[in-house]
Amino acid sequence: IMPEFSVDAGADGQLILQFHNDYYPTFRQDENFRRLSETLNADEQAYARRMLSSAGQLIHAIEMRQTTMEKVARIIVREQKAFFLGQYSLLPLRIDETAREIGVHETTVYRAIQDKYLHCARGTFPLSHFFQKEISGGTSTARVKEIIQEICRENGKIPDLAIADALEKRGITLSRRTVAKYRAQMGIDSSFRRSA
Repeated sequence: IMPEFSVDAGADGQLILQFHNDYYPTFRQDENFRRLSETLNADEQAYARRMLSSAGQLIHAIEMRQTTMEKVARIIVREQKAFFLGQYSLLPLRIDETAREIGVHETTVYRAIQDKYLHCARGTFPLSHFFQKEISGGTSTARVKEIIQEICRENGKIPDLAIADALEKRGITLSRRTVAKYRAQMGIDSSFRRSA
């Protein structure tokens, strides 16, 4: 995977976001075609103008997609700063709020981050990974999964209902079914299999 972005922490704790757009092709209208279009008859010239206009719109759309992607990456770095500094898990971050901040529709953000990656000291992640739902009490899905992992590590045979109770004591309300789903997503066996 070739990441579009990388984030590095400077000695002063400041994060440096770099956009690796050097392998992106550069598009521009062909000047030879433009000059040639001026020598054509009226019908051919009208067709050539339509083609030039379409090319201009396509180039503009590509530039807008890249600009949107960069704005989204800057918001990710700002909002998930503690994660990039290795201090915490990901915090809740919503696509609709990000879209509102940069003044575009949610679907524009979804399209801009699709199959795009960011590399940092903790690994390479799809941009979508940084958008985390808030479960309860300001805790993200990623953090809840980490806590479930910690609970299972400390209490090898603990059942899902007991995990849900342990989470409740930490201010996180989850059903037993949701605990089971997250546990399975992380590849942790059920308490029955762990006890076998």
